[in-house]
Amino acid sequence: MSDPTSMNSAVQVYKRFVPDPLRVAAATTLPDGMRRTVKRSLAQTLRRREARLHQRALRRVRRAGL
Repeated sequence: MSDPTSMNSAVQVYKRFVPDPLRVAAATTLPDGMRRTVKRSLAQTLRRREARLHQRALRRVRRAGL
């Protein structure tokens, strides 16, 4: 079992959360305005996905009766 604090684990989580096109765009050299747009859309995507995962986790806890 992998160490959850290891860098590889963090990379796996990041890959699961952030879509490829955004990763590629964020890694390339972009004009300032475009970089801001990419960062904003990336932040929105992460917020949405994190909220969805949180809701799913809450549902599981409620179902389990904990």
